[in-house]
Amino acid sequence: MTQRLSRMEGALEGLKHNQTITFSAVALVSAIVIAVSSYSLVKIGTLEARVSELPGKISAEIRDINNTLAQAITASKQTPPQVIVIPQSAITPAPKTP
Repeated sequence: MTQRLSRMEGALEGLKHNQTITFSAVALVSAIVIAVSSYSLVKIGTLEARVSELPGKISAEIRDINNTLAQAITASKQTPPQVIVIPQSAITPAPKTP
């Protein structure tokens, strides 16, 4: 009878040890999952802020491109200014005063 009782106590101690290891592993995995989730939520928050700024930036860039194209089209329709080249020898230096 005592042999059975000692085997039963040994088995119970083994179960307690296994239970402690199992609970520790579950706690470690839970901590890792919580850490990764909180990190992901922070990153998602920063990405959300950036994404909400994009329409304004894109609008401003499109407006700038539109203005540049309008100026280029207007400039291409105008007649180019007339350039008059004066030869170097035709220029007379101003008289020097003594």
